[in-house]
Amino acid sequence: MEEEVGTIIHPLKLFSLPSCQTIETVPMEDAAQKNEQSAELECVRKAYAGDRDAFEILMNKYRKEIYRLAYRMVGNHHDADDVAQETFVKAFLSMKKFRGSSSFKTWIYSIAINSARDVSARQGRARRVELPLMEGASEVMKDSLAGEYDVSAQELIASTVNHLPERQREVLVLKVFHGMKHSEIARALGITTGAAKANLFHAIKFLKSKLHQA
Repeated sequence: MEEEVGTIIHPLKLFSLPSCQTIETVPMEDAAQKNEQSAELECVRKAYAGDRDAFEILMNKYRKEIYRLAYRMVGNHHDADDVAQETFVKAFLSMKKFRGSSSFKTWIYSIAINSARDVSARQGRARRVELPLMEGASEVMKDSLAGEYDVSAQELIASTVNHLPERQREVLVLKVFHGMKHSEIARALGITTGAAKANLFHAIKFLKSKLHQA
């Protein structure tokens, strides 16, 4: 199942650096959310300056999200582990390249998506969305497909998603499963906001056409 987050070796350990203390994040609610965002910005600033503890906090916060994104992109736990590991190593080595033009989340999602593409290319495997992941679809999918979305259609939807063009599939996954805004998706994928909206529109249109044919 998707929730079985794989074992991710800390990037710092790969370079024989000491491990850091685990720190839990604050629940995402109104003022607490703003406080967490401020705390994250401070962590990013410190990590940029080379603070290992700060990078560990960021890694612990996004570890599960990145693994789940990777799993949705590559479709199996082994490759998802590789993608997640590669993502955090790249992020650790590239902190000096982070300019703050987007959120840290968007930046590290971008690294994860590129890593997923690389792993899939190396394995020669087409990425796929499995049925258990479709069962976790957010209200975005239900709203987009209106009355055409129901439990019996989930298998068909999962199969159809696998046949979407790569960009449309990536946009759909980021919007439906990760709740990203169009502007965030655009930054993560290196496209315009208009292109993100267009790809989502065409993806939903394709899904609806397949449901009508069923």
